[in-house]
Amino acid sequence: MSNLKVMTSREYDRIAKLSAGNFDFDDEEDSDYEQESPTTSTSGHTKPGVAPGKTPGKTVVTIHGGLQVEVHDYPIPWVGNVTDKPSTHEIIYDTYNDFDQDHCYVTGFSTNQIVRINLSNPSNQQFYRFDLYDEEGQQIKAVPHTVRFVEKKDPAEKGMLWVGLEYAGLIVKVDMKVLINDFVKQNSTCGQKDDPFIITKSHFKKCLDVRINDSGPTKSTPHPINTHPHGFCFDQDCENIWFTGKLTGTVGRVNICSGNVKHYVLPTIQSVPIYLSLDADGNVWGTCLANNTVFRVTTGQKEGHEEGIVTELQITSYATQSRPIAIKKDPREGKRFMWFSNEAGRSICRIDIGKMETLMDYEQKEQMQKMKQEKDASSSASSCLCSVACKLRYKPSKKFKGVITEYAIPTNHNYIFGGLTFSEEALWVQSYYNRPAGDRGKPIPKDNIIRIDKAILDRDTISGVHVASYQVPTEGSTLHRITQGPKGNILFTELGVNRFGVLKVVKNGITVPLNSINPTSSHVPFTLDTMDDDTKDQKKRQRTK
Repeated sequence: MSNLKVMTSREYDRIAKLSAGNFDFDDEEDSDYEQESPTTSTSGHTKPGVAPGKTPGKTVVTIHGGLQVEVHDYPIPWVGNVTDKPSTHEIIYDTYNDFDQDHCYVTGFSTNQIVRINLSNPSNQQFYRFDLYDEEGQQIKAVPHTVRFVEKKDPAEKGMLWVGLEYAGLIVKVDMKVLINDFVKQNSTCGQKDDPFIITKSHFKKCLDVRINDSGPTKSTPHPINTHPHGFCFDQDCENIWFTGKLTGTVGRVNICSGNVKHYVLPTIQSVPIYLSLDADGNVWGTCLANNTVFRVTTGQKEGHEEGIVTELQITSYATQSRPIAIKKDPREGKRFMWFSNEAGRSICRIDIGKMETLMDYEQKEQMQKMKQEKDASSSASSCLCSVACKLRYKPSKKFKGVITEYAIPTNHNYIFGGLTFSEEALWVQSYYNRPAGDRGKPIPKDNIIRIDKAILDRDTISGVHVASYQVPTEGSTLHRITQGPKGNILFTELGVNRFGVLKVVKNGITVPLNSINPTSSHVPFTLDTMDDDTKDQKKRQRTK
């Protein structure tokens, strides 16, 4: 049974209004902010479709000491996707339980599929399709989005893949060891290697319903409300899953064992929370696509923190709508920083958690003093004297001066950013072309993977930090997600052209570790000295804020 935490009648009405007409999965549609199709730019201008072809692509940059950076991409021919509708989304591989290390998994959002890709031969792909029905026999539009393996060593979880089915309002666990074996049996028997293996509810090892199911104080929500679980992550003990309610502006927690759910409302209406990640304290941080904010929700795992305290931070970008995308904790052990990418703001940002909490402590003391004065001045026994935690739980967004440091990354003004990830020696971010209005018919420039040296972790400015850019082979890729792979490489997805990519460092035809890159004067695909006028103007605006 879901427990909707601290929701007022107004909040319930808001969620009911947002969800009106969305109980029928087959007719469910995204709001304007939820549309992720690359055929629409952030400014609302339509881009023409791109026909990338069905052959692998490759670009090569020679850097130093006989090293080359190679970027490869490979088509993902989603079964039944005859129009090549953009579908390629999230990417994952098992980093903890030594399962299937030669493969990664990618979701096909609009095709109800996931694909298992052989990293040694990426054209070797196995497709699995969700085929689900409700109690009345109506087919459910599942829409798999985020995929995760548990993030701890646990033999019982080896091969267990967790998948968020956004339009079904479910997070499910499937045993890939069994599914892979069944796939091989099916295709060896039928000889139809292109047929996907069908995943039904009978294959679920766990099925967690994360919709809002209780009727609430106003009894105004008689039907389950699908939160649209877009992104999710495990807590530190992997006992709970935290997820974003993209449609409802909420963040939820579901206990893996009991299935009990709690939902916490974000302060700003129609915020569209998308991405989640844990910090060094075990608290959850996320990005909001629609209101220029990032947020933290306490999980109760750090001593002195109760669960469910929501704090929103306004992004200090010059852009009216920065559209923050991916958020990750600092890769250094125990460092209390979070890093996130700004899509429209074309920047990388660092959050200083310690500084934020210092400001919050100061604010709490001020509020406690004010409350004491109000209590002393009040003669009414019925006065509401809520706790400080209650008053802070859903406070309005505010700017925390000095908490967010923004690094403007040099790039052409028509490029915006996608996901980010860390490797041992660098921060990597995706940069893709955003076709402006009136630019139809012109050639589409190729997109880039940007490498930012790890020196940025200890600096408050991008000045002096080595930045390099590596071109993606296919035009109009609309880069979407990126992660460090298991073989000393970077893995990424291309939403716009349904492709999967690999960036690797090679010497004499052999893949070598990413940290073989040594930033030198002979390896400068672009530098701060050659930034375009738009980036210079952006830095000027930041200095004058």
